[in-house]
Amino acid sequence: MLIWIDQVRRESQSPETEFALAAQIVVEGVPAELAGVNKRKFSSDPDDTLPIGVAEFSLMSIASRDEFPAHLTRFCEDVWNLAGVHVTHATTFKLAP
Repeated sequence: MLIWIDQVRRESQSPETEFALAAQIVVEGVPAELAGVNKRKFSSDPDDTLPIGVAEFSLMSIASRDEFPAHLTRFCEDVWNLAGVHVTHATTFKLAP
């Protein structure tokens, strides 16, 4: 979604445009299993699941592209917290130029 926002800014030639992003995850049927970022092998762990239901995350103000890594890190923390895994330090994301 962040890359899409960046693309819209570039195409409209308005890099200063700020967006609001309201992320939502919907899990139906069975809990959704999570796998850590950069994991080479995935093994099922019943403790690393998102519960059935709708999870709505805080509204994010998306200003400059420089903020994208911080937004991704925060979203990663929020998803793992939703699964009941309290993250002490989330993955740091780096964007290609």
